[in-house]
Amino acid sequence: MAKFVLQLQSASVGTPAIAELIRFATAAISQGHVIDHIFVYGDAVYALLDQQDVPVDEINWPQQLIEYAQSNAIPVLYCATAAEKRGVTRTLPGVQLAGLAELAMRIDDVDQWLVF
Repeated sequence: MAKFVLQLQSASVGTPAIAELIRFATAAISQGHVIDHIFVYGDAVYALLDQQDVPVDEINWPQQLIEYAQSNAIPVLYCATAAEKRGVTRTLPGVQLAGLAELAMRIDDVDQWLVF
């Protein structure tokens, strides 16, 4: 079976990017594939801001992503430089700081790299 890296690139607030990523990961795992990790890059790091005020009648997609990843033992990494450039200093619990060099090394060990 295939091993995937999923990259969240889109500014995910107000877009279906996280929902699509979760939907793909669920389908891939159900078919026996492996999700090596989820890498959050570019404007998508805004989704990881701690203490976001999400209205109670809306789905908190960033929190859904973290819970999904934790329940499936999928590491969620985010780009240190992208976060720093955007002033993202406090992130949701359950995510790990990483760099593009780590992403490159991890990509070398997988079959597919998909960007959402």
